[in-house]
Order: sequence, then C-alpha cells, then structure tokens
Amino acid sequence: ISEQGPTIIFTISHPRYSIFKLFDSLTLLASGKLMYQGPAKKALEYFASVGLVDFFMH
Repeated sequence: ISEQGPTIIFTISHPRYSIFKLFDSLTLLASGKLMYQGPAKKALEYFASVGLVDFFMH
C-alpha cells in the first residue's frame, strides 16, 4: 500500500522482529517525548551511538 502513495501510520508495542523489519521509518516516543525518528534500519545504530543498544537488545 505504501508504495502506491498513501501514508500509513501504525502503532504497536513490542513488535516481533519479522514485523519490525517491514517498517520503512520509525518514530519512537517515551513519556510523550521524541526518542528517535528516522529509517527503521538505522535505529539500532543510532541507539548504539548514544549507549542504549543493550536496552534494545534484551
């Protein structure tokens, strides 16, 4: 659907990896604050750069 032009907004808590890898972009909020916005494939790299990768790996 997204390749045809419309924007799709999807909310999910604790997605399985098989679902997560289907995401093109990612917006993460925590307590109403923006934690990450960008390509889903770059999220782990970003959180590793700020020292939070262990949190997301467990």
